[in-house]
Amino acid sequence: MGRKKTKKLVATTAIVHALRINQSIKGVVVHLNCSLMRIISFILILASTFISCDFSTQEKEIRMYGTAQKMNDSLFVPLRLSDFENFGKLIDRISTIACNDSVPQIVIEDEQSQRLIFPVFDCTPPPFDPKSKHYATIRSGKAYRRSSLDPINLDSLGTIIQQDYMNKRSSFIKGYLAIVEADYEENTLGIRNYLLQLTKGFDEIESNQSLNIILWTIVEPPPIPPPPPYVLEN
Repeated sequence: MGRKKTKKLVATTAIVHALRINQSIKGVVVHLNCSLMRIISFILILASTFISCDFSTQEKEIRMYGTAQKMNDSLFVPLRLSDFENFGKLIDRISTIACNDSVPQIVIEDEQSQRLIFPVFDCTPPPFDPKSKHYATIRSGKAYRRSSLDPINLDSLGTIIQQDYMNKRSSFIKGYLAIVEADYEENTLGIRNYLLQLTKGFDEIESNQSLNIILWTIVEPPPIPPPPPYVLEN
């Protein structure tokens, strides 16, 4: 009887130990599963962070317009239109930069690209000559062609450029020349919108020529001189 009890006791003890070992193994497995899940979660979070950073820092396509782009980039002075209260102050700043041996660089960005416009500026401008003007006049945020009361359709600027908008070359600038003018107090938002569509339209024609843009405030033609005094004949 004593031996039987001893055998039963030993068997029971073995079962208890086995159960405890089984529970310990389950605990270790659960712990390992939890640790594994944490590692996987960390890896996913890290991967998503890198992916989001990659998209946020993705470089935009850079397009440049104007012959001055070939100059030393240490001379470039970036200008953003939103930093200026009105068009006149932008022109004043361009004048200050260009007439002090530096190069103004207008920066316009959209979702896909960064457009760098190097406006042409002459510190000693030629006399007023309306026949040489290939330009758009910006009034109240809208662009108009010369002697037209109808706004320019900005979505069709590529076609306009290709057909007749800038079909003549300047005598002193190699490439296409566009003049954009506005009143001194004109808001720069309309200027930005027009320049953005103008450069996009120029890109559509895939020309190997350079697009050169002159910005200036509206120049009124000089007044017509009065007729000579009438002399009565005796």
